[in-house]
Amino acid sequence: MISLMELKEVAKGRLEDSIVLAIFDRYDGAIYLCGYALEIALKVKASKVNGYSDFPETAVEFKDHQRHKLKTHNLNSLLTLSGLDLKSDKNQFKCFNIVAANWVLSIGTEKYLVK
Repeated sequence: MISLMELKEVAKGRLEDSIVLAIFDRYDGAIYLCGYALEIALKVKASKVNGYSDFPETAVEFKDHQRHKLKTHNLNSLLTLSGLDLKSDKNQFKCFNIVAANWVLSIGTEKYLVK
């Protein structure tokens, strides 16, 4: 298990990496890392909402702790699980939808595609 505080730091690091890539016109990598950071941040929020202080790192931990719903890369599903309502802030909602629409993770190969 990884603490939510540690996981939040991972998300911050990936977001910082994403910004650096965007500055240097490396947009595919920037979108990928931004989506990854968003995925992690939503998992942290969803875990907090459900009263957890840590997050599973292995398949066994997911199974043992009944958190299988959080084992997804679907940003819209994670947004729902987090309980956040971005619709009240049009700018945040627009930014979320841009990343969610353009970020696709191919699980088998760990390659990313930007539509």
